[in-house]
Amino acid sequence: MEENQNIILSNDITSNINLEEQSVFGNEEIKQFNLSNSTFIDGTNVVPKIRIAKGKNYIPWGDANSVNSNNYPDKILSLYNNSPIHQNIINLKRHQIVGSGLSFDPKDPKAKETAEFLSNINSDGHDMQEILQFIATDLVLFNGFALLLTFDTKWETIQEVRHVEFNNLRCALPTPTGDIPGYYFSYSWNAYKPVRVYIPKFSTLIVEQNKKAYKQAMQDFTENNKLVDKNLLLGLDNTLIFYYKGFNNNCFYYPLPTYCAGITSIEATSYANQVALNTLKNGMSTLLHIHIPKLMDMEGQRRAFRDLGASYAGAKNSGKPFITFGKSAEADDKPTITPLPVSEMDKRYIVVNETSIQATMSCHGITHPMLVGIAVGGKLGLVNEIQNAQILFYYNVIQPLQHVITKQLNKLTSFNKLSTLSIYDNNPFGMGAIQSAGNAQGQQAGNNDETINPEVVQNVNTEENSANPEMTV
Repeated sequence: MEENQNIILSNDITSNINLEEQSVFGNEEIKQFNLSNSTFIDGTNVVPKIRIAKGKNYIPWGDANSVNSNNYPDKILSLYNNSPIHQNIINLKRHQIVGSGLSFDPKDPKAKETAEFLSNINSDGHDMQEILQFIATDLVLFNGFALLLTFDTKWETIQEVRHVEFNNLRCALPTPTGDIPGYYFSYSWNAYKPVRVYIPKFSTLIVEQNKKAYKQAMQDFTENNKLVDKNLLLGLDNTLIFYYKGFNNNCFYYPLPTYCAGITSIEATSYANQVALNTLKNGMSTLLHIHIPKLMDMEGQRRAFRDLGASYAGAKNSGKPFITFGKSAEADDKPTITPLPVSEMDKRYIVVNETSIQATMSCHGITHPMLVGIAVGGKLGLVNEIQNAQILFYYNVIQPLQHVITKQLNKLTSFNKLSTLSIYDNNPFGMGAIQSAGNAQGQQAGNNDETINPEVVQNVNTEENSANPEMTV
């Protein structure tokens, strides 16, 4: 594969579909339909078209057709920061995924070593509970997470684990066989010349190669008295990136958020709130009549349309102008601005907001608004409804994400020959004592499809929770 080849390789799930058909049915004509990708308000695709860029040794993460083809993570973070309902759901998911922390069998021969490793996971002072919160946040936001692994000088064990912000990573160019050899990290990809650091990708094959290279370097240095790379002997470059991305059809480089289908609705909730606020600022008027009595040539009229339109149009300045021009030659004639009220603005806002909120909850797997703190009027005895909705949410959304995390983390504990981890649940409806990854044997074998009988779950109470013999961190 040529590095500078400018072609679409992945993340182009939905291509434009043009359906052109024209016929006559009675007196009505069927006109042309144009079905295309969903877009953000700025016009860029919700499903970005990822392209290999000329002259770059990394893959930009963004829509190749946009002005900034490397800012897709910024758009995802902007949705989180500007949509109240979306932010609330993301926080709810993170809280329930983390639960009461990681746990393992205290009777396991490696239990003590496991506890020490998880409690002192890195020299920055973090423990595994904090790392769990970080990766849960990245997983629900981006559908992926990354960890920086530091090995000992002999490449036999993982010494430290650090969280790496998922939005700060970019894929290196693929090898001729299509593999991603590593990732570039930068604190600010929006800089003119971003400072980036290359980190190889973690794999058991890479670790074995580095282990052999160390042994060979040590042998050459001690037995053959040869000059060797000091980094190999001192372990100065003993770091790899552990990169997980959720599966999406035809998304090779970067994942799509699990709520991708609802991004337009999420953005609409924020946009509708801006419109409502700025409509209030502009006197509850969404249409202004601006009359300029002075005679102006065509170039002056175009400039007035452009300047006034930029001042009033858009969500932040709701008040779309209706501009007219007079033919007066008097220099003292001044423009007049007349507000034109729009009827039922409040009703339209309510409809748009309710529809967007419902679609946002649906794309996140929320089946009852009370789960995210939205009151339901005119109903009594909602406890059973909320409990059933929470159980459904747990099994359909939370537990699969817990399985993802524990399965990936157990790859690291297995490398260090430590105990198998699971997540101790803290569900508010007495579903505690649920191990997210099922039994330890199933997890160790890589089987994360274990299910729990809901009837058994409902019988688990708080006392059983506190009496659970598993060790938590």
